[in-house]
Amino acid sequence: MLLVWSSQAPAQVQKSFSIINHPFMHYQDGQDRNQMFVTSMEEMVAADSWARIVDLFVDSMSLGDFGFMNMELNKEGNIPYHPSDLCKFVLYGYRKRIRSSLKLSEACKIDVEVMWLLKGLRPSQYTINYFRSNNGPANRKSP
Repeated sequence: MLLVWSSQAPAQVQKSFSIINHPFMHYQDGQDRNQMFVTSMEEMVAADSWARIVDLFVDSMSLGDFGFMNMELNKEGNIPYHPSDLCKFVLYGYRKRIRSSLKLSEACKIDVEVMWLLKGLRPSQYTINYFRSNNGPANRKSP
């Protein structure tokens, strides 16, 4: 739409506005927010993303050799997060200068690369702090 200002005569004070539909002038429209949006996380993360590098690096390591806890599952209690997932998450946060556990847990809801890296998991800030405090020596040992 184009808004055009016109006047009937130069001497007249009365002026009128009219709206003209112009086929070449328009704004970009987004998608309807209530519409289903189907895409894969794989195509939303760039091929040279830091998240992909961290994922390959941690998967190539043997975390049990460094002393990470919860490498074997217990028969009782809640199912823990795998230490490799939390290690990836913490390393990614260090690279992106996110050190606060609260900000890391918020990144799980906002950042697409973190969603891809953690495969949709959303650990709480308490889980992140627990992982850091219980695996401190192993974090210092790892390269």
